[in-house]
Amino acid sequence: MRRYLIYSVCLLFLVTVMACGRGSNGKVVSEGIIEFEASAVDPNNPMADLAPNKMVVKFKDRRSVAEMSAGMGLLTMSFVSDYNNKTVTQLVKLLNKKYASVANADDIQKEISNSKLRIQKTNETKLIAGYRCKKATISYEDNSRPPFDVYYTEEIELEKPNWGNEYNEIDGVLMEYQLKRYNLELRFTARRVAKSTIEDSDFETPGDYKLISQKELDDLFVGMQ
Repeated sequence: MRRYLIYSVCLLFLVTVMACGRGSNGKVVSEGIIEFEASAVDPNNPMADLAPNKMVVKFKDRRSVAEMSAGMGLLTMSFVSDYNNKTVTQLVKLLNKKYASVANADDIQKEISNSKLRIQKTNETKLIAGYRCKKATISYEDNSRPPFDVYYTEEIELEKPNWGNEYNEIDGVLMEYQLKRYNLELRFTARRVAKSTIEDSDFETPGDYKLISQKELDDLFVGMQ
């Protein structure tokens, strides 16, 4: 394992899917799942083989939970976004250890303010998972990373879907985007959006998870390097 495995701390922020919409396929979805494919931007990165290749997002009633696993299932991660309370809860299970960390609105805003990201919206579109998506070009003030494109849809009618991440200027659900954490950059692409009954318990923190701070959680991954 490597510390980069918590690159996904922002993943849930980027795909907070909590309301209803109608895609280009005419299908209305107010409760269900979005499946994302994950791939390393640089497949030659020595850490690429350890990264998850899939993310599943469940959504219902202005709440969402993103679930992933890595290290052949030794590490599982969930990120629960509650737009009503402006909180994001990170759940980590490492072997038999279970931890939870909660970020509030102030914590999230601090992270956003540290971002050097620039967003240039365009009129170009393409179809992703049955939804018409607009393109935006991303660059960084310090030129620390080369520019890249992301795609988002306005056909899913959400209230501030990117309220808690560095893409907060985009008023649409991100369907294809990149994220770099701890020397590993991944690209995520939505492959399927489907109706499904989601239980309220999917958004709750299990009682056997120990509540710790974000710093304690980060230190946990640092210790695994």
